[in-house]
Amino acid sequence: MAYKDYDIISLVILRLGDSQTEEKTLGMLQTLFLGSMVPEERLKKLEVEYQLNISEEIGEEVRNMCSYSQVIEDRGVERGLEKGIEKGILIYRTLLETKSIQQTVAKTKEPADKVKKIAEEYQMEVSD
Repeated sequence: MAYKDYDIISLVILRLGDSQTEEKTLGMLQTLFLGSMVPEERLKKLEVEYQLNISEEIGEEVRNMCSYSQVIEDRGVERGLEKGIEKGILIYRTLLETKSIQQTVAKTKEPADKVKKIAEEYQMEVSD
């Protein structure tokens, strides 16, 4: 049988969810990809609950995968914090300039409750 090149890509999407499952395959995937377990806990759970023999090579792959996913999560959190700080600074500066919550809302396109909260937090004298 000759192998042919195909332009077809197969894709399977699984939504693992957060709740426990009786489905063994989904349970193993949840163990691998969800939660905040350290790699060694994941490996132990796979060995004990699912009777998998984890080779050193697979163990190393799981450790690398967990480390990589943590780096991605940390970057996302860092970017989110940076954006939040930038928005807070923009709101603060606009409040200083306009002395008005409504004008600040119009200029920054941020919700009025967020603008009011910053004005109150910094005890700024502004009009509604």
